[in-house]
Amino acid sequence: MSISNFLSWAVDWAWGTPLVVLLVGGGVILLSISKFVPLTGMKHAMDLVSGKFHHKSDDTAPGQITHFQALMNALAATIGLGNIGEKYD
Repeated sequence: MSISNFLSWAVDWAWGTPLVVLLVGGGVILLSISKFVPLTGMKHAMDLVSGKFHHKSDDTAPGQITHFQALMNALAATIGLGNIGEKYD
């Protein structure tokens, strides 16, 4: 078996089931170490976007946007900057 054939076999093996097990296992371990904060934080994020913490006095201020519009603006800025960074990488 040549070195090229061996490396091809090793890469095919490593990028298969072992990689999936390592990624999923690592994610579960980190999730449990963080005490499931990403999942509990998701509920709070959905409450914010849905306007649960909205105050009626916020409507009278000029230039106010909704919670959902603020989220979309933040996402657009993040994705847009990522695309610019990728273009000039």
